[in-house]
Amino acid sequence: MKRTAILHIGTEKTGTTSIQEALYLNRELLSGFGIHFLQCAGEKNNRHFPSSCMADEKYDDFFKDRQITSIELKERFRADFLDRFATEINSLGESIHTVLISSEHFHSRTNTLAEIIAVSEVLAPFFDQVRIICYLREQAQTCNSLYSTAIKAGLNPDPDIFFSRCSVDNNYYNYYEMLSNWASIFGSENLFVRKFDRKFFRNGDLLDDFFSLLNDELPQYVNRDFEIQNESLSMLGMFLGRAVNVVLPKYTDHGYVDLARVEAIDFIYENFKGKGLSIPEDVKVRIYETFYDSNVLVNEAFLGGSGALFEPASKAVDSTLSDKDFNIDSMVEIFSIVNRKVFPLSDEYADALRDGAVALENTDLKKALSLMLLAEKIRPDGPFIRKKISEYKRKIRSL
Repeated sequence: MKRTAILHIGTEKTGTTSIQEALYLNRELLSGFGIHFLQCAGEKNNRHFPSSCMADEKYDDFFKDRQITSIELKERFRADFLDRFATEINSLGESIHTVLISSEHFHSRTNTLAEIIAVSEVLAPFFDQVRIICYLREQAQTCNSLYSTAIKAGLNPDPDIFFSRCSVDNNYYNYYEMLSNWASIFGSENLFVRKFDRKFFRNGDLLDDFFSLLNDELPQYVNRDFEIQNESLSMLGMFLGRAVNVVLPKYTDHGYVDLARVEAIDFIYENFKGKGLSIPEDVKVRIYETFYDSNVLVNEAFLGGSGALFEPASKAVDSTLSDKDFNIDSMVEIFSIVNRKVFPLSDEYADALRDGAVALENTDLKKALSLMLLAEKIRPDGPFIRKKISEYKRKIRSL
């Protein structure tokens, strides 16, 4: 039996986690409407699918996390996935007319024509129609949001270098080139492109908008009883995350994921949420103007509109550290986790610990001492730090 496949390809940073949580929670509801949410490629994010179609020379975190480090192991993974995929599709009942596959990694990982062709070759034996759903977010906003994700992935990104990569020659951000590649394989008539903007969502709601693309009646029945973790970090959270990535690389010398780093990063994302680094105004303007012409082409070719695709990015919020950023208890805990291993922290990271200690010295001397002692480990010859440690110890003894 031939069916329709719907590929939700992202893009990244457009609410894909929320959509996938809703899809997983509403599997039975979808089934009642003749729609099956693929499970063999990952319960929520169907990442196994795009990973199976990546070029031989590409080895991202998906493969590294699984110790897939050679062509032979990658081929074994592909063969296993294709077998599981065929088994799942062939097991579906006659009432299922549509299979939904969702992963933002179709956008970020299968970004060449050869890789998109590989996607089509997996689908071709089972489906007589393939539709593509894709949400687009203004490039400067996407780049800004991606910065926190890069830290969670184990990087220590220099902001200037990171933001400079948001350019038209980067298919990740050049939506016209990216969508044109997908259209050349599946046909532009099968691409359903939406702006990631509440003003353009059905009922002003992302889930209503997405589910209505599957079936116009679905939104009223969707169960929304789930919680999405906010992955935005405060300025101090970004600072601490970068520091952890310096002293605890994501992978050990043997190529395994460092569990101490996982613990530390998870703790940071739980305790240092907020609005962190914002792209400077001049960089936002540069990005908007850089993509203006190609975004006009996107609007004309894929949304049936004309003129600018996005409004200019809003003014950046202040991205400096403030007193409320210093969650002292959590700072002590995160550096205690990191301190279980002996790695040198670069000197710049002593400042946050020193300033946190000073901020606390009039309310909790013991915690202030704990922070200053951690600062001393980074900057053992710092005269101010050593002076404060002596002062704190003297005051504590006199209590």
